[in-house]
Amino acid sequence: MRLSFLACLGAALSCDKPKGDGGEATIVFTEASNYVAESTIDLGPPVVTASGVDLELCWEGLTSDIRCQDVEESDVVAVSMLKFSEGVSPEEVQTALAEGQPVTSILNFIQLAETSDSSTCVSLSEMEFGGNMIDVAEDYVESDSTYLVLFSHSKVAGQGALSMTFVEPQASGSETTVTAPQGCGLLTFDADINEDEPVAVPTDGPWIVDWSALSKDAQGNAFPSAEVETLLIGFYEGKTVEELEADIFDLESSATHMWELDVEGKGTRADLSMAAHREDGDAFSGFGDHDDGVWIAALICTACQNPTPMLISVLEPE
Repeated sequence: MRLSFLACLGAALSCDKPKGDGGEATIVFTEASNYVAESTIDLGPPVVTASGVDLELCWEGLTSDIRCQDVEESDVVAVSMLKFSEGVSPEEVQTALAEGQPVTSILNFIQLAETSDSSTCVSLSEMEFGGNMIDVAEDYVESDSTYLVLFSHSKVAGQGALSMTFVEPQASGSETTVTAPQGCGLLTFDADINEDEPVAVPTDGPWIVDWSALSKDAQGNAFPSAEVETLLIGFYEGKTVEELEADIFDLESSATHMWELDVEGKGTRADLSMAAHREDGDAFSGFGDHDDGVWIAALICTACQNPTPMLISVLEPE
């Protein structure tokens, strides 16, 4: 993950701070202060199955997600099947997913089945999308297509992956059960948190955050402002930026203090005084109470196909 804020970065950001509801912005995110990320996804060889048969897609024993966070079987609320256009290789799919690129242009179809509390499996024949049920005998057969199964915490088809695996129907195949692999290890993520361009933040407030100037995310993709769900503010006592980079998947759990604010569907501005402490629920009251450590901010989209933070910036109280 990477977090970053900046009030004015010279040529990188106009000093004419944006205005809007909540008053003048005092904390402004820019690309110059955002972290830089590289990620790869390696799902290994596909699970070879029988062709044209009703598979059982199971997640019994799944305990870690692709960010190496603990999960429980009950966290899986849906299972999706994605069939890509003929000739699209697994390597191309992995690259698109890792880089956060849209896959709609290479997708043949997507289907989804919601889970129940009574089972840790769903059948392929339960899947549907837009009211259209999957036709297993026609839609899941040996071909030059790549098939991907997602086990997810979102009921939106193709989003919120906890684990995933390629499957390959073969006429000579006999396997009819596919089990979710452990998510940890599927995603490799390298983060370079930019401590040379910290975001200036007022110690005592007000703390009106604005990220409308962001046009690209940490991986160079167009910044999807509409998909931002959560703003996080974290303090790491006694830590360095280098230590945070080395333990990037535990950025949320390793914080000495963490405040969060739901910003989904609320534009590109937020008031930090509305953020709540994860442990006691207390409202954020300023940057002056903690020193000898690192402050960071992050913008998160847990439902995105790549769940790594859209933004991570170092904060510098002044």
